[in-house]
Amino acid sequence: MFQACQDPKKRTELCEHYTTVPNIMKVLNPLFFDALKEEAEKVKGNLKAADRFINRISTIRFFDPACGSANFLIVTFKLLRELEMEIIEATPGLMRYPRVNITQFYGIEIDDFAYEVAMLSMWLVDHQMNERFRAAFEIVVPTLPLKPNNNIVHGNALRLDWEKVCPKPLDISVPMYDLVNAAPSAQAEIYIFGNPPYAGKNKQTADQKEDLKIVLGHLPSYGRLDYVSCWFEKGKEYIYNTSAHCAFLSTNTIVQGEHVCYYWGKALQKVDISFAVDSFKWSNNAGKQAGVVCVIVGIVSKDRKIPHFLYRGDTVECVNYISPYLKDKKSVIVKPLKISINKLPPIVFGSMPRDNKNLILTNAEALSILEETPELNNHVKEYIGADDFLNGRHRKCLWFKDSDDWRKIVNSKVQDRFSKVMKYREKSKAPSTQRYADKPHLFVQRSYRQKDALFVPATTTERRLYIPMGYVNKNTVISNSAFAIYEAEPWVFAIIISSMHMAWVRFSCGRLGTGIRYSAELCYNTFPLREISAKEKELLNESAYNILDVRERHTEMTLGDMYKPESMPADLKQAHEENDRLVDSLYRKKPFSAETERLECLYDLYQQIIEEENEKHR
Repeated sequence: MFQACQDPKKRTELCEHYTTVPNIMKVLNPLFFDALKEEAEKVKGNLKAADRFINRISTIRFFDPACGSANFLIVTFKLLRELEMEIIEATPGLMRYPRVNITQFYGIEIDDFAYEVAMLSMWLVDHQMNERFRAAFEIVVPTLPLKPNNNIVHGNALRLDWEKVCPKPLDISVPMYDLVNAAPSAQAEIYIFGNPPYAGKNKQTADQKEDLKIVLGHLPSYGRLDYVSCWFEKGKEYIYNTSAHCAFLSTNTIVQGEHVCYYWGKALQKVDISFAVDSFKWSNNAGKQAGVVCVIVGIVSKDRKIPHFLYRGDTVECVNYISPYLKDKKSVIVKPLKISINKLPPIVFGSMPRDNKNLILTNAEALSILEETPELNNHVKEYIGADDFLNGRHRKCLWFKDSDDWRKIVNSKVQDRFSKVMKYREKSKAPSTQRYADKPHLFVQRSYRQKDALFVPATTTERRLYIPMGYVNKNTVISNSAFAIYEAEPWVFAIIISSMHMAWVRFSCGRLGTGIRYSAELCYNTFPLREISAKEKELLNESAYNILDVRERHTEMTLGDMYKPESMPADLKQAHEENDRLVDSLYRKKPFSAETERLECLYDLYQQIIEEENEKHR
């Protein structure tokens, strides 16, 4: 009820995303509650053991540093009180009075309304559970006068000292079950959890960017990280060299692409990933859904001897190690590279106009300009983005070189477009765009070469088995929604449209919502590939031509439709399967039975290539 009252605009500005009880339980169960339930079953009916267990759970500290309206804290409080009541009911002679209390619960909230709601919510849930205790045991537990609760703090969690909010007074050497009898200098049993705000680098406010600098400024590429990385960093520092356990619900970007390299590479020097819940689609009870794909990542201080659990869908597996890619084995962290390690031709990002669509033309607009000024024919190019390529749409663009004198162009329609581009760029907040205000005839970022190119969409849906890619002619400018590989021979196409390459794509690339965001530096340039012989290239060329020829048999379909799993033509699927077998054979003779086998092979080859490169430079 409270979360539905929150102003949607303010929620968006604060990057708040409310959490349902099922999603909260995905965090709490593996973090601590599954273990507590298991232990509770063992102590029921045993007076001494039950007493010690209730003493234990009444001293645990629960801390949500982005608590919002206290959803996580409320659910946790109710779970513990219910568990306590079960044990009391099942154990004759046990003191019939609740020991779990709201002073065990700590939180930080930046929004003043949510902070007040959190305080009120904790008192309300305390009263509700007292009433349930009275109904169960006919014992009145007074709620009034209200117990003071200074453990919920109003402030910016990224600029507060978490140890001052939730102190750690009790010693790591003291077993968790013996905390009640520990000396005052020992450490408490502490669990940190929550659903912190997230915002990609392009959606962060000035204050959030400053938070990022304060918390992660020691990392070389901190500016590329998601805002949620700050909570993992603060959590990491809090739990280091302690028995505390931390877990956050986050967007899945935290375990993909750049984040693994720029954040986890350093973080894993102090912590291990204790458990992880792999990607699931977000939903909640608020009026406006967050619309993202999430993961849950638990961390503990380095080298703590505890079981590691990996949750995928409805399955859970106990593993020896969890990598930052949420794989159940130690893996090399893939680092972005400017130059490929695989001897594939260079890949470049498409050209970006930053023109407010004034350099882009419809076919009719292009025809009108050329009818009036035929001499501009060499300056009107085909223009294609990912949507155009997949859906068979055609556009044109105005394309000039830096040396062309745009002022001498005698065409009022073109000059009007240049004028609009100039005004748009002058008003831009980006200095790199402003610098091109006096060159309105130029794209701001230009990678076009007058050569045939292999077109690779920058994003694709995760449902597709293959990224739909293909060739465009030398008079086509590829937009910034795609990549271009100029003068790519057919064998290159066969390689990167294979299942082998797609396994690397799904492993190394980041996500855009539920889709895959292709990366030149993290995926294409790092793709492990040994040197290919002339004979092998010949076979790959034939396979590439076969795929392209089969596509031509289905001109009634768009390329996007051809590559939807439910509508992919049988002969095209067969052509791809034949290509997969051919590419697979470059890596080993025995066929791969699953993508995991492909990844293991690629891991090993990548590590070998990197070690050989490092050896050359020593």
